[in-house]
This record gives sequence, C-alpha cells and structure tokens, in this order.
Amino acid sequence: MVQNGRCKQRLRYGGTSSWGCGCAIFAAVNSHLHFLVHASEGAYTVRKIIGNFHLIGNEASLGGINGGIRCAGADGLEAPGYLLEGSVSLEDCAQLASEQSNVKGFRWGRHSGLSHREYQRMVHHGPEETQSGLMGFSFKKLFSSTGNAEDDKYACFIYMFDDSKGEHESFTDEGLRTAPQFSWTDTSIRLNVTIREEQDQGRRLDILGKGHNRRAKPTLHAGTEVCLQRWSIAHFFKPWDASLWVCYTADSEVSDCKESLSQWLTSGIMVSICGLVLTGIFAYIMHAQEPFILCASWLARIFLNFEVAILSCWFLVNSGLDTNRQVAVPVGLLITVAGANLLHLPYYILANMKGAKPLAAFFLLLVVYSPAPFLDRLSYTEKLKATMDLNPYILGLCGCVVEVILNLLFCSRSGTKMVLPFEARSQYMPMQSQHPPA
Repeated sequence: MVQNGRCKQRLRYGGTSSWGCGCAIFAAVNSHLHFLVHASEGAYTVRKIIGNFHLIGNEASLGGINGGIRCAGADGLEAPGYLLEGSVSLEDCAQLASEQSNVKGFRWGRHSGLSHREYQRMVHHGPEETQSGLMGFSFKKLFSSTGNAEDDKYACFIYMFDDSKGEHESFTDEGLRTAPQFSWTDTSIRLNVTIREEQDQGRRLDILGKGHNRRAKPTLHAGTEVCLQRWSIAHFFKPWDASLWVCYTADSEVSDCKESLSQWLTSGIMVSICGLVLTGIFAYIMHAQEPFILCASWLARIFLNFEVAILSCWFLVNSGLDTNRQVAVPVGLLITVAGANLLHLPYYILANMKGAKPLAAFFLLLVVYSPAPFLDRLSYTEKLKATMDLNPYILGLCGCVVEVILNLLFCSRSGTKMVLPFEARSQYMPMQSQHPPA
C-alpha cells in the first residue's frame, strides 16, 4: 500500500512514462489482489440469507447458531442427501444446492481445526460487517490450518428428498429414506467433483477430485425436512469438539417447518400427559418400597446436580461471565450446589407430610426421567459449544461430592447409618411378602 501511494504521488507530479506505466500496473495488480482476498473471505462469510436459503439460528453470529452436525426436521431426523468434501466454500455449497432438484437445505462446515481461542473471543460478538462488506461472521478466522489436507477439508451436505413419492417408494429395505439422483452441473464440474462411497453403512459420500460423469449414490437417513440444528448426544461427552457447522433451509421449507414444529409440539404435549399418568400410577405402586425410593432419591440428586451445573454454565455464557474463569468456576459451583438442593427440597417436604408419600415418589420419578427431555432440548440450544466448554460435568461431580459430604456429616451427628426421609422404617415389608400365596 505504501508503494502504491508513492506511485500515485510520482504520477501526480509528472514522472517518467516508464515509471508511470510501472506504477499503473502495480496499482492494478494490487487492486485485483485486494479484491480477490475480500472475495475469498466473502465466500466463507456466514450470513442470514445466502441465495434462496435461510440460516437456521437466531442471527448470523457465532453465538446465534447451535453449531452442531445435525440439521434435522421437526421430528429430530435428518433428511437424505449428498456429502461433498474438499475446497468447497459456503457460496459454492449454496450454489450447488440451488442447482439440484427437491432440495430441503444444506449443511456446511468443518470436522476439525476450530481454534479454541478464536471461538471464545468471537462467541459473544453479534453480526459484524466483514472486509467483504457482508454482515455476519468470517468462518475462516475460526479455523487454523492443521497441515493435513484431509483435516483441512470443508464439507457440504446437500439435503434432498422427493415429496412426490409415496411412502413405500421413498424407503429402502432397511427402513431409511433415499435421495433423488444427483445432477451434474457446471458448478460441480468447476469444482472437479467426484464421489466415493465410504464403508460406513452407506451413510456417507466423499466427494473429491475429478470424475463428474459418475452417478452419485445418496446417503440413507429417515427425515424429510431441514428445520432445526442440533448436536448429537455423543458430543455431550467430548471435552472439546473442534468441529463447527451451519445449517441453511430452503425458502420453500420455512412455512412447512413452522407447521411441522407446531404439530410436533402438540404431539409432544399429548405424549407427555400420557407419560405423567403412567408415572403417577407407577409412583403409587412403588411409594412404600423404601429401598427403591432410596435409590431413586440418590439418582435424583445426581441428575439434579449435573442438570443444574449445565444450566449454570449456560447462564454464565449468556451473561458474559464465562470470559473470566476465576469468577465463573466458583459462581457456577455455588449455583450448582444451591440450585440442586433447592430443587430437591419439595421431595423432603412431601415425604414428611402425612399421606403425601405417593406424591414424593412421583416427584422423584419425574426427576429421574428428566435427563431425557432435558438433554434433547439442550441439544438444540444456541451457544451450546461455549456452555460445554465450561466443563459442567466437573461442576456436577463437585456438587455430588458436596451432597455425599453433607449426608455423611448429618448421619454422623444423628447417629444413623443412612438418611431415609420416610418415618416408618420398621414397617417396611418386601413386595413379595406383602401378598403371600394362599
């Protein structure tokens, strides 16, 4: 840029023709390179709308997306489609998807290479104007080169499903849906796309190199829509996941997704009501079985500690307190211990009320069952990667240790071996002895 300024100054005050010609060439080349850099960055800039596709998330920022690898429908299932891996930018992926028929949306991102430091720095920023003039966030800034071409690949998964087919035509013998045939277009030829099936039960395709005259075999999934983004349950048990993904849904699917989400919400409420009724019946049957209640009580304590730990980390991330770990860890631990004991308090109140033991057992069973809907709902949450980065499992484990210490101290002072809230321990009778055969 300094040399370019000197060239302009020399031309302004009348330099030689050769110098002026050289400066003009240098200025043109520099301007062209500057344009290419910005154009390259723009191709990897995540924004709210790209072509005929809408970003799934609250906003086009790192904190406004879920970042998970699953782009699912309202039923939580992924649609079938084709996976492309290689030097495929976000704009390339959107262009390829727009050239296909029966497209529901696409997923784009990388399996590895996410910079931990850059993610922590950018997760609290809203949409920003990049150097290319686009509002969103630069995906490339989040990743550092690993030096391995296989790990530095970008992946583009195009979800495709033909709604005109009948149910019997759209399923394979394994009960999984099939995708329409992949169409080879000018974009796929320009990217030198070829397809190689991986030995992963036919679920993935690796698209690299050249050979666009080959027929693509689709992946096998059971969904039909692209409405939501979520994590897989396995990712909850990873200390740090270096992958990051964005999901886009087609314009034509937005209204259908709203209708499907409303239907699944209604179905979920009806199933939950049935589940509550069955849980109440089971609680009434088992409320007098003290060993069962004792086991359920401790399971409830463990689950509450871990669930409250995750919620405390989510609160710290959304309030911005996670940037200072020296403050975030003790605050998170305090919220975990206090919150878990506070939520467990209704059980002790009901257990010591006359005639309320079935309600106490019902409360315990609800808490024991709660991890299933809790983790399912959590898997769709924004900023989930930042939440799990605070290691809520360690906070939950510390909360469980505090629970054990408090109970040991209570038992030693009261002179009992075990804490049972129920009063009539001497009246316990095994279930098989309550109704002896005649």
